[in-house]
Amino acid sequence: LILIGDHVQLRPNPAVYKLARNYNLDVSLFERLINNNIDRVMLTCQHRMRPEISVLMKHFYDHPIKDHENVEKFENINGLNKNIFFINHNQLEKKIEDGTTKVNTFEARFIAKFCGYLLKQSIQPENITVLTMYLGQMAEIKKTMKDLHLPKIKCTTVDNYQGEENDVIILSCVRSNLEGKIGFLEVTNRVCVALSRAK
Repeated sequence: LILIGDHVQLRPNPAVYKLARNYNLDVSLFERLINNNIDRVMLTCQHRMRPEISVLMKHFYDHPIKDHENVEKFENINGLNKNIFFINHNQLEKKIEDGTTKVNTFEARFIAKFCGYLLKQSIQPENITVLTMYLGQMAEIKKTMKDLHLPKIKCTTVDNYQGEENDVIILSCVRSNLEGKIGFLEVTNRVCVALSRAK
């Protein structure tokens, strides 16, 4: 049996949080084998991410991963003076009345308009992906993009994007509340996936 992948990123995401925690249902077979010291070979050189992104991954792995020389040659993103950046805001999230999902309408509108800006810089829609932790936010972003008459840009949840990549990733973290709760952002493998999908 040969298993290929990332045993940290590819954890199952059970629907019932308490069952996952109490019975380790969020631990994959692959991770169980690694935890029991099965023979393995670990990636030492990555070919996907520019160095500004791959440096973030050192917080998730216990061994250094080098950048292949080809990632040093990636072109800069048109219309931006940095290839990676974080934007902070204090606009509060909302809880959807009929469920537990969260929405940040300010963030959804900002992201949709930012996608519009990138399209004007000659970046093709298929080269942009918007990721978020919450289904409600995904729906809000898609609705906002439709309202702004933007061409179809892939918008999905982090859990559904494991193993995929794109040139430009825009991450909507959603959470902004007076209690300082971060929800899904506490789950290490989700954050690792979210930060490592962009080239």
